[in-house]
Amino acid sequence: MREISDRIRHGSLRLSRAISEAVRRRDAGDVDGSRHILHEALAVEVVPLYRDSLHAYVESLDDEP
Repeated sequence: MREISDRIRHGSLRLSRAISEAVRRRDAGDVDGSRHILHEALAVEVVPLYRDSLHAYVESLDDEP
């Protein structure tokens, strides 16, 4: 049970940091940098819900002009 709790806690922190940095870069006009941050987070994320969230953010960047 402890391992599951740790995965969720670490995943939540990783997700928050990745999304915050990705949004900051996107807002600064660096869509490629934003996408890179999200892909790095996806490479290590193990929690399915957080992976889904990261994929959704990547897809939203694909809709950027």
